[in-house]
Amino acid sequence: MARNEDLRPGYDQIRAGLDRAIADVRTTHDALRVGFVGAAAGQVVHQARDLFAEREPDCAVYAREAQVKDALTRLREGEVDVIVLSLPLPGPDLVIGPVLISEPRMLAAPAGHPLGRRTNVTMEDLADIPLLRLAGALPGDWPSDRWPERTPRGLPITGGPSFETFQEALQLIGAGHGACIVGAQVVRFYTRPDVAFVPFSDTPPIDWAPVWLKANNSPRIRAFARAAQEVANRIYLAATHP
Repeated sequence: MARNEDLRPGYDQIRAGLDRAIADVRTTHDALRVGFVGAAAGQVVHQARDLFAEREPDCAVYAREAQVKDALTRLREGEVDVIVLSLPLPGPDLVIGPVLISEPRMLAAPAGHPLGRRTNVTMEDLADIPLLRLAGALPGDWPSDRWPERTPRGLPITGGPSFETFQEALQLIGAGHGACIVGAQVVRFYTRPDVAFVPFSDTPPIDWAPVWLKANNSPRIRAFARAAQEVANRIYLAATHP
């Protein structure tokens, strides 16, 4: 019969393995992976991370930027737990949190184009310039409200080149290859001399909200969404009441 001291090395090895497994589970459960698209959403997410850390000190928050092209894929494949995106969003599998940002729509147009020299534009004006499209996106995909195929009166809108990142879109616009519907945050974060940002006079705002999967509707995700809403309200008040 084996003595206790003979069994001890095997026991220690098993115990160490169990401890590592428990630590891995704790690390996974005690971390929140938050994605964001764009500068305004990133500003909210990073400040909300600090506020959330005060309330949930045992839960680490990792903030990661996502590109428009792969944002929903990263959420649905589990790379992030919650992500701040612009609305509207398709999908019965999604939970839409509170609106954090509501910004006027603008047309990003080449600075030398006639529309780029206007003080405002309408949706009917889109018949006069090609609209950039997200690479690989199909009609109805998010965010296809930025590249309608016809004006409200039915005039066709020409499809412009495709892009994968917003910086690519700005490069294409600056080079005179088309235009893109954007939010007013561009004036704060993305100004450049070869692109003009012209407000629409006849469109609703673009809303941004935290989004997560119904299958992952955890209390911590909801708590982070509340923290993000508080931060967004504070940022908005600071911007309107300097």
